[in-house]
Amino acid sequence: MAKHDAAWKAKHAKRLGRAKVNASAKKNAQSPGALERKASRTSHLPENYVTVLAELKGRVRSAQTKAATSVNRELIALYLHIGRRLAEQEAGEWGE
Repeated sequence: MAKHDAAWKAKHAKRLGRAKVNASAKKNAQSPGALERKASRTSHLPENYVTVLAELKGRVRSAQTKAATSVNRELIALYLHIGRRLAEQEAGEWGE
């Protein structure tokens, strides 16, 4: 899923004219193997650290996606309302 998200972000960033999409997030993204190696170097971490961290990161990403979807839905509804209102106005007073 993360691979799909990265491709989607890159595609839409170009469309919106942004040169880079959150390069720091890509740089900070770590594979589960990297997290395991990191956890093994730090013996003071609990055994289930990697699992819990991966679960929490997944929940954060999921919540971010849901929030972005909700915001986009509301913005589209707003833009449609504005367009309809302007079309009504143009057909009425402004069209004469």
